[in-house]
Amino acid sequence: MSTDWYTKLVLTVIAASAAFLVAEHVNGNDGGGEGRYRLQAIPMGRILLRLDTETGQTWTAALNQPKAWTEIAESPIDLLDDTAAEAAAADSAPPAPAPMLQLEEPEAPPGDDS
Repeated sequence: MSTDWYTKLVLTVIAASAAFLVAEHVNGNDGGGEGRYRLQAIPMGRILLRLDTETGQTWTAALNQPKAWTEIAESPIDLLDDTAAEAAAADSAPPAPAPMLQLEEPEAPPGDDS
């Protein structure tokens, strides 16, 4: 009967851990939806990407150094917007006129008198 206190202790620890996990899960789902930042791991490139969903800024870090974030100069989202704007401007602009060709008479070779 000396193991009764040990069994009670183990079962109490398991029950307390389960209650703690349930409380954390309930507090974690506050209905806010997704957070401000998104994190994407790219294992083949060995990099991490972090995207700020509010501002569109993008950072990158090596997969083995997740605390060394460096900002990407232009976000890929910005590049998509710029490319779409350039394409729309190119479609709406009138085509440039073709340059006029100037044809010159070829010179006679130096040994030909005819």
